[in-house]
Amino acid sequence: MDAGLGLVIAFAVVVAATIVFCGLAVRAASRRAVLPFVVVVGAWLVALPVLAGCGVFDQLPMLVAGAPVLAVIVLAQLVPVTRRFCDRLPLPMLTYLQVVRAGVELCLFGLAMNHLLPIGLTFAGTNFDIVIGFTAPVFGNLAFPGGRPARGPLLIWNLIGLALLARIVGQAVVAQPHAMLEWPWIWLAGFVVPVVAGAHVITLRRLIPNR
Repeated sequence: MDAGLGLVIAFAVVVAATIVFCGLAVRAASRRAVLPFVVVVGAWLVALPVLAGCGVFDQLPMLVAGAPVLAVIVLAQLVPVTRRFCDRLPLPMLTYLQVVRAGVELCLFGLAMNHLLPIGLTFAGTNFDIVIGFTAPVFGNLAFPGGRPARGPLLIWNLIGLALLARIVGQAVVAQPHAMLEWPWIWLAGFVVPVVAGAHVITLRRLIPNR
């Protein structure tokens, strides 16, 4: 069953919004990094459907598609040069980025209505990720760039957001819905999910005091 053009366009908007939020954060950290960012992201978004079309992910857990992106983000926290770059990424933008999760959840619900996804993986089931998407603007205002962020609320919100994301990713891995391995939905597991997870990782690393 086809998801329908409207749903595909809606998801394309979610992916585009993810790129824009990331691009704005990268631009704020370093204008020279914008072009490499666009090239790398563009190449990865092209590579994902090609790999999916070749059946690379068919016999593998779905999260493998996003492993390279998340690995790069995590490793960037360990290398001094890239760590300093991550320190310049605006906390408000990393927080506002999470609003795309509301769009993701609406798209997932649309897939479920088209019988392409188990309803349990949506907000009509046990997926509460949409709460993070809707509250992102509120907590983005707490991560104000002109002074000290509201460390406590931001820390708790990011921990909850990362936990909810890990929970639904685990459920999706068990269910392994075939639709998620096809274009354009492979961009969810291969790009959007690791990016929003990485934003949590960067934010938490900066919020948790060094001991």
